[in-house]
Amino acid sequence: MSKVQPTPLQMATAAVKMTTSEQLMNHYTGWAHSYDQMLGPETYIGPQLAAEELARLVPEDRRAQARILDVGAGTGKVGIELKKKGFVHMDALEPCREMMDILEATGVYQNTFTEFIGIGKTTIPQKTYDVVVVVGSLYEGHIPVEGLDEMIDATKPGQVMGGEGGYVVNFMRQGTPEVEKFMLKLKPHADQLEAKGRWKKVGVDVG
Repeated sequence: MSKVQPTPLQMATAAVKMTTSEQLMNHYTGWAHSYDQMLGPETYIGPQLAAEELARLVPEDRRAQARILDVGAGTGKVGIELKKKGFVHMDALEPCREMMDILEATGVYQNTFTEFIGIGKTTIPQKTYDVVVVVGSLYEGHIPVEGLDEMIDATKPGQVMGGEGGYVVNFMRQGTPEVEKFMLKLKPHADQLEAKGRWKKVGVDVG
């Protein structure tokens, strides 16, 4: 009897339900080599949406100079889409070694960080990036709410790309109880950081 393969939605939903780094690494290690096949552009449009948003934020004549950090970068889907938009200087943070191996093979990233973010041990440079982007990774077990602090730290201060410093751009898949529960922690944490002057929210788009 052949084994029934899980669907992309089942794999993604399983990942969102995981609450420990050990569970997460085991899941993505086993998924790495079928990840791109299962989550093709007809199934998962997060990377394309992220690239479109960054292209909106960064004028075309500045994209070749802009520095981008892709957090929870997986196999590099976001970087591939950003390259199509004219971005050149992209770094990636991805804790799963098997995912990172595939990402590095794309050749679109310059520096890579195989580590978690949000636990106070990140080695990513501070005050460096014009845009920090995270697509589908800011969840319980993946990146804690404190990861937002470190993403803000990584952005450039002051006048960047015509705005008030660098940008942190987050794309999340809503609609699951786990995500809604996480949002109850993320929103007040983000509001607290804004009250402290750490960042300024410039837009929220719920799709």
